[in-house]
Amino acid sequence: MANNLSYMGQVGKSPTRSVLAAVLVAGTALAAPGVASASSATTPPSQTQIQTALRHAKTSPGLWATVNVCNTKQHPGVIGIRAQMPALGFASTLRMRFAVDYFSAQNKSYKPVPGAIRQVGIGVQKTGLHQEGVMFSFPRHTGELRGTVRFQWASSQRVLGQAEEITTHGHPGADFGDPTHYSAKQCTIN
Repeated sequence: MANNLSYMGQVGKSPTRSVLAAVLVAGTALAAPGVASASSATTPPSQTQIQTALRHAKTSPGLWATVNVCNTKQHPGVIGIRAQMPALGFASTLRMRFAVDYFSAQNKSYKPVPGAIRQVGIGVQKTGLHQEGVMFSFPRHTGELRGTVRFQWASSQRVLGQAEEITTHGHPGADFGDPTHYSAKQCTIN
């Protein structure tokens, strides 16, 4: 399958939508423990605060990737990948890198689809959970696909930290699913 797999290009990305954190404490968005609060916004976070915030973000249930569209009547031959990441509690630039992997029966493992990559910038965020998604189109009989999303937190031009997630199921809060609330770990295009 690997030799005749051809990626047909991206259909398009779904609209950006920030999802605010559901937990509020005394009217202030909850930040990771040890992270500078909004009242100390003029003081940059220390290295310890940055590492603590990254550790919490990387292990947060708010960090995930899922397949939210899979070869439907409305989107034939399309895999949609949606992801969510938390902000750090202080201003940082959030980015996601979406990639598609195909299942190689020969190797019994997933391999990257050449060229099926899309980088998406979310912008500078301080608090909350932020979702983004992309769609990729493939020809019939492509087979089993999944997504891999690399999350990145940065300040100016310096990368503060990264995490990577493979698509999983069980994320009904994923926006723009087809059908609504669809969440899967993989997609088969027959």
